[in-house]
Amino acid sequence: MGIEQLLRNAGYRAVGKQGSPYAFDVIARKHDSSRTLILKCVEEIRDLSPKTALELKRASKAFDGSVVVVNEGAPGQIEGLVQKRYGIPVISPNTFKKMLRGEKLPLIYTSRGGIYVKLRASILRKRRKELRLSLGDVARELGVSRRAVLEYEKGKMDASLNVACKLEELMGGDVIENLTFESLEGITDLSEPATTPGKEVKDEVLLNLLKTLEKLGCKSYIFSKTPFELASKYKSLVKLIVKKLKGEESEDVEELIIDLAEVTGSKAFIITPEGEKKEHEHALIVPFSEFRNKAEDLVRQALEQ
Repeated sequence: MGIEQLLRNAGYRAVGKQGSPYAFDVIARKHDSSRTLILKCVEEIRDLSPKTALELKRASKAFDGSVVVVNEGAPGQIEGLVQKRYGIPVISPNTFKKMLRGEKLPLIYTSRGGIYVKLRASILRKRRKELRLSLGDVARELGVSRRAVLEYEKGKMDASLNVACKLEELMGGDVIENLTFESLEGITDLSEPATTPGKEVKDEVLLNLLKTLEKLGCKSYIFSKTPFELASKYKSLVKLIVKKLKGEESEDVEELIIDLAEVTGSKAFIITPEGEKKEHEHALIVPFSEFRNKAEDLVRQALEQ
């Protein structure tokens, strides 16, 4: 069973399918959630390339989503252990299934220097106060410095497995963060190399559209390994997915873009080689001849709907 069907069985609206040629396989969201889930499956962890990781990060920022890679070939990956590649969480298929079922798992992840347990910083401080323990008291029990305990409480540092076990024994299990798609965002590194946006766009129409979006105050993200070329945010709320259809591209691509707009709470802005202007609940479709003369007005229309 593909990840898209597992998601649908768990109550998600899922678009895409496992094994797609794009940077992501599936984008999904529950009807009662504002967060989007962006998923990619790989046969081996090293199959996640820097370019794919970069576009997954951009999709996460554009759609306010949690990005997760499922490592299908993970016989050596410890169950429940989250690995990272290029800053993106990588989990095993069984861990993914358990998360969908809502099973309670601690967030344990690998990072430079070892294996760490994610702590609930605010609860940790509150519990210490309730137990009337000083920083020094906790430090002695854990075998760490007072500074380390302070960093735990500020959320600036997580604990080793050994320290986390002592901490759980001292203060209770609820000081350990549970493994959820949302909590994975706390260990995801969305940083990317500095680039000049215009240099990544070669198409003149898209370059002019990018400039129009920036003029209107949009934050835009550029893609080359997704069904769309641009994704923009306006005032951190309205999201716009931009696609310039080529003559040989089928209606299936258009439908995919509209489905992605719906599941991400976005508006699709699709430029077609010819035809008539069409408006949908989640899309504005315009022929190039009209876009060429009214680009800014059409973008404003899409953002304001």
